[in-house]
Amino acid sequence: MKWDSVNNCPVPGTYTPLNIPASEIMDECRRVREQGGSLLGDEIESILDSQVKTVDEFFLQKKSLGLSRQSLNEDLPILLNMTHKYHTPEVAAHIIDLTDGPLDLLYMNDTDGILTSRVFLCETQEDIWDILLEGIGNPREFVYTYCGMSRGWPNYPYGTLLPKEERGLTYSISRLWCFIKYMIAHNVKPDNILFDLL
Repeated sequence: MKWDSVNNCPVPGTYTPLNIPASEIMDECRRVREQGGSLLGDEIESILDSQVKTVDEFFLQKKSLGLSRQSLNEDLPILLNMTHKYHTPEVAAHIIDLTDGPLDLLYMNDTDGILTSRVFLCETQEDIWDILLEGIGNPREFVYTYCGMSRGWPNYPYGTLLPKEERGLTYSISRLWCFIKYMIAHNVKPDNILFDLL
């Protein structure tokens, strides 16, 4: 997928729709509600229930632009997380780490839902890395996550190798090296992607 940053949408012909039925997401929301819980807020549920047929349409039609701040900050990441199982394993792992794990790309960078939409539309990990190439987010966060290191978390000193169960799903030394090579090949200076202490 190639991203058109001017119009905030995929370049025509470069995106293959997942065609995730909105009804499947709504069915999951109803199941959780019947058990006394909740997944998505009323705003997103209303859109999925009556305005779009697929989750792809929700993101491609930029339905997030009309959402309240609460829906943007709380419900939109949950919707993205609910779609992870429809993506390739490498993108699914990134989605989980972005919405419920150590990757800190969406937090504070997504003020209108467009960034979350873009992540949903990513088809490869390189599509996600391209977001960093545009100056959004911090490549070092990806380095720390890929190598399973802490970033000064309360329970672990800065730069400590985390226990296996606390590492992100994207933890992978081979992924780390691919990431570093990709960044350098796209003219990112090594001191902008390697550890802060180097």
